[in-house]
Amino acid sequence: ECLAIQEAIKYWQFWLIGKKFIVYTDHKPLENLNLKARTDEELGAIAYYLSQYNFSIKYSPGKENGEADCLSRNPVLNPDDNTEEKLKIVNFINMKEIMEDQKTNEEIQEKREKLFEENGLYYKKTKNNKKILLTESFSINFIKDVHGKFCHMGVRHMQNKISKVYTAKNLTKNINEICKNCETCIKNKSRR
Repeated sequence: ECLAIQEAIKYWQFWLIGKKFIVYTDHKPLENLNLKARTDEELGAIAYYLSQYNFSIKYSPGKENGEADCLSRNPVLNPDDNTEEKLKIVNFINMKEIMEDQKTNEEIQEKREKLFEENGLYYKKTKNNKKILLTESFSINFIKDVHGKFCHMGVRHMQNKISKVYTAKNLTKNINEICKNCETCIKNKSRR
C-alpha cells in the first residue's frame, strides 16, 4: 500500500511538489504511519522519498471509494450472469445506450444470427465466456470516456479492463491510438 502511494505521487509529482495534499486510502494502518520516523529497511527508502512532500493520509473505507476500486480490482464476472451492475466496469456505462446502438447498427443486425442475444444485448462468444459486442463508433467514444475519466491509464491497463467484458472491431488498435494521441498523456510524458 505504501509503495502504491509512492508510485502515485511519483506519477503526479509535478502537480504535488510544494503543495499540501491528502492521500486517501482504504488501508487503515497507513493513517497512523509516521513515515518520517521510519528507518527500517523495508519502508526506509519509501519514507525517504515521501518525506519531500507535504501530505497527510486519511482513511476512506473501500465502500466509499468505488472509483479507486474499479481501477485496482478485476471484475468478478460469471459468464452466465451478466447483470447490468456486474457489467459496469466503470460506473458511467449505460446498457440501454449499448442496446440502442446495437439495434441501429446494420453490421450487427446482419451478423445477429451468429451472435448470442440475452436481455436485449448482443454478445460475441469466446472460448470461456461471452463479451458484449460494441459497434466500432460506440467503442471509440467509450474508450475516450474510460481513458479520460479514469486517470489516463495506459494501453495495457485499458485493454485488460475493457476486453474482460467488451469486444469491438479494432478494439485493441483503437485503444492504442486513443492512448497514444491523448493530449493530456503527451503533455504529462513530456514533463517527466
